[in-house]
Amino acid sequence: MKSIWWLFLIPVFASCATHAPMSEMVMYSPKKVYSPYQSDTLIHFSKYSFAVGLETRFLNPNPIEKYADREIDVDNENGTVENYVTAGALSLHSIFMIDGETDFAFNISMFPTLGIDFTAKLTEQEYVTFGHTVYGGQQIILQRKLVYNSYIGASVGLFYEHFWQGYDVPIDCGFCGLGPEREFYLNASGVRGTIMSHDGTKNRGFFRFSSKIGYIYETRSFYTSFGLSFGVF
Repeated sequence: MKSIWWLFLIPVFASCATHAPMSEMVMYSPKKVYSPYQSDTLIHFSKYSFAVGLETRFLNPNPIEKYADREIDVDNENGTVENYVTAGALSLHSIFMIDGETDFAFNISMFPTLGIDFTAKLTEQEYVTFGHTVYGGQQIILQRKLVYNSYIGASVGLFYEHFWQGYDVPIDCGFCGLGPEREFYLNASGVRGTIMSHDGTKNRGFFRFSSKIGYIYETRSFYTSFGLSFGVF
């Protein structure tokens, strides 16, 4: 019994936001490693990579509550979204690539946030990403790789997100404190950017920061999101 106590933490850390789409790391394949002994840049490929990522979204509760009161709360229960306006998705990632292949990658987001995503190369600089998060939503990202060298990488692009939102009402138990009594989804799009720093070695560690600003169509309001991830690829 003691060995499974952590299972009760899943509802606490489970996703309320879309996970970090780590299949985007295919943008930085092949790996470029500068060799001072050969005075040249060597090329290496990754078959598998892993990472830890956190995505956090910050929402303005007022327009969302007005929308929920109008469209969701048909019984006039005077609910609130306050507990869900700062949504986070923490997860472990397994990123799969093919040796010698730079056209696509697949990522599985595991405990505690469950999700999958897929990134494909459209041109030498443009990539498209599709992602699905359990109790988080779906996302599509179209982005351009701005820079990639032996130490740093960066991208910028557009995104669309269909994301989950919780809504509590005072007379319904719901999950009895472990989740919302009501839930619905919102649609947003906007601008997103990433920057990745790595140590330039063959089996390299990396640190990545991402940020986006989105416009929510239903509530006619803006929101921001930030993400941090680190790992080895």
